[in-house]
Amino acid sequence: SQDAATSWPRLWIGGRDGRLEVWNTEPADRFGQLLPPGLPVSCGAVSANGEVVAVGGMDGSVALYDAATSTALTRSPLQEKEVSSMAFSNDGTLFASVSINGTVRIHQVSDGALVFETQITAAEKSDVT
Repeated sequence: SQDAATSWPRLWIGGRDGRLEVWNTEPADRFGQLLPPGLPVSCGAVSANGEVVAVGGMDGSVALYDAATSTALTRSPLQEKEVSSMAFSNDGTLFASVSINGTVRIHQVSDGALVFETQITAAEKSDVT
């Protein structure tokens, strides 16, 4: 049998009730539940190596979690509006959050430090995925 903390793949489900549930898919069972700080979860992303999960909130909160243990790693400064999209760099050292007002922030995964911030226009927003 596999240890629940290390079995893969894992499914992370965010809901409007503010909870983030973590499910093992092989076998299908609930691994745990997180109550991220802030308002309900609006989006999320998993690093390419599968080790870190980024969660964005409707209140602009951004938090990182260890994917194997569901332990909170860091919380970054709030976006001004709801986080609409998140992504990791290919090497997993940076993550980006985009808010509904077009603010793009890039942070270091290691400590959540802000590396870069810019504002995108409405025309540019359609290109952000």
